[in-house]
Amino acid sequence: MHPAERQDYRAAVRRSTVDRDKNSQFSRSARFQFPKQSRGGSSSQQPQQVDRSKTYRYSFPEPPVAMPSKDSQSKQSTIKSLLKGGRELLATMVSKYHIYDVVPFNKADSPHFQNMLTTAGNLGSGVKLPTSYEIQTRYLENEYTEMKRYVDTHRETWKIYGCTIMCDGWTGPTKMSILNFMVYSKGSTVFLKSVDASHMKKNAQYIELLLDEIIQDVGPENVVQIVTDNASAFKKAGRELQKKYPLFWIPCAAHCIDLIFEDIGKQETVSTVVKWAQSVTNYIYNHGWVLAEMRSITKGDLIRPGKTRFATNHIAIDSILKKKSDLRKLFTSSAWNENAASRIRDGKMIQKRVLDGTFWDDMEAVHKIYKSLYEILRIVDTEI
Repeated sequence: MHPAERQDYRAAVRRSTVDRDKNSQFSRSARFQFPKQSRGGSSSQQPQQVDRSKTYRYSFPEPPVAMPSKDSQSKQSTIKSLLKGGRELLATMVSKYHIYDVVPFNKADSPHFQNMLTTAGNLGSGVKLPTSYEIQTRYLENEYTEMKRYVDTHRETWKIYGCTIMCDGWTGPTKMSILNFMVYSKGSTVFLKSVDASHMKKNAQYIELLLDEIIQDVGPENVVQIVTDNASAFKKAGRELQKKYPLFWIPCAAHCIDLIFEDIGKQETVSTVVKWAQSVTNYIYNHGWVLAEMRSITKGDLIRPGKTRFATNHIAIDSILKKKSDLRKLFTSSAWNENAASRIRDGKMIQKRVLDGTFWDDMEAVHKIYKSLYEILRIVDTEI
């Protein structure tokens, strides 16, 4: 190349480089312009140049809002549709778990269930789920250790304020006899221990031995009183422990009131009314069509008396009284008269009883006897 041509070529390259730098600087300055609008709506001031010695953060306290392009809008809609589809898939899988594994639907509101899903989502798909064997061995033991640490945090409260040891017996459908021991202090109750007493004779000596172990665990200096039911074995064990330790034994107030309900229920006039109420409830629940019709009219169910808690007699009578008009409507409806059950002896007897005014008057009288006692039971049977 001729020396003159080489010089002209270098000059042209320098000019193109300068033009490119000017265009780049202009584009950067135009990107960060914030023109002030005049009252007429037009931009009257020159755009402010960016000071390269300052950072973007301090030059512009309020970052510019870029108008979304068509591409960004389509990307946002795609993300929203993906999130919506993902949520629908997750809800479907959770629903299948509850439906096919017979898990109560309200367990979906459990904080432990929510924490499980949140943790799984945060960890991602690369983490292996625990097996059933791991849950019932390793992680069950871990949970027991954690719960034991939680109980130990309450022991300091027992030392300061003292505590009450409570013992409650329970027999399940399989005739397994369980004795539960709890500790109450300063408004909170902690479950401490459970003993399977199915193969033991629950006499005073055995009950005293178990309570003595609990006292030693809690600390004899921390125990103020022991609360048990009013059975003779518990009474005798409590009196023996009073001689051994500086504490009090008192019977459970709720159990005492339940025994009062039992004594009242033994009165002939009361027991007769309770049997009448039970006969109405049993008849309805032993006949499918009558039960379906009752639920259709009353929009609910009747409460049936329990076998062990005699206070449930009052609850059952109260439930029937609240549905008095609906029950009368049931047994005077055309559907009842057209059904074969209305022509059978048992059906006629229940219909006559429900339509009898004396039956309802006697129910009201027994309800008044039970009501005040039941209100006291609700107070003493509630943790305060």
